[in-house]
Amino acid sequence: MDDALTLGGVFMVVAVFMLIFATAPAVRKWRRTTAATPIKIGTGLRSGQQRVAIEGRAEKLQALLTSPMQKADCLAYQYKVEERQRNRRRTNWATIQETAAAVPFRVDDTTGRIQVHPGDTPLLDLSQRRTRDITRGDSSNGPLRIGQTRHRHTESRLDPDDFCCVVGQATSTADGFMIKPVSQDDPVIIADIPYRRLRRKMLRMAILITLISLVLGGFGIALLLEHFGLVDTPFEP
Repeated sequence: MDDALTLGGVFMVVAVFMLIFATAPAVRKWRRTTAATPIKIGTGLRSGQQRVAIEGRAEKLQALLTSPMQKADCLAYQYKVEERQRNRRRTNWATIQETAAAVPFRVDDTTGRIQVHPGDTPLLDLSQRRTRDITRGDSSNGPLRIGQTRHRHTESRLDPDDFCCVVGQATSTADGFMIKPVSQDDPVIIADIPYRRLRRKMLRMAILITLISLVLGGFGIALLLEHFGLVDTPFEP
């Protein structure tokens, strides 16, 4: 089979995969975030339901979670295990396990307090990372048995009294309002950076992933056109 056809097909498959499973989710996440209205808790909602963004201090509401790595009490965590992998050209860290969880908590922004119910699948964007390298012969940390391979455990947490930003659908209650997911397609977003920075971060990520998808797709189309003799390209597979 012609190399141009093979490479063109590979580039197109990767581009389509990224568009479906990376670009589209990143754009949806950015759009959900920018669609929110930043408000003070004491101001309340303009209607019975409203998509809002609030900032304040996270507080314990019910039980706390225990984080996998540090064994610390927290309100939410992200945890992943990466494995050091080598090939002929380079070495890199590949994620082999990833998990996240959150429990209901309160947010206090000095004008009022409300409850946040993250649901089963919240979107966590926690930047306060704690990392531990697990080397050969050390299998006491984390849920995996390490054996002879080098692994890296990374944990990000939202602890009680941490600053947080919450974006989601707010519903009026007898004493104010609460934030909770209205469907699996519209999860609550929880971050530990200000709302303005969160919007910029998500926009940059959506643009970057979109550009990568388009570049890969462009290479694929160019190679396929060359294979069928429709254009001449400088590529030499």
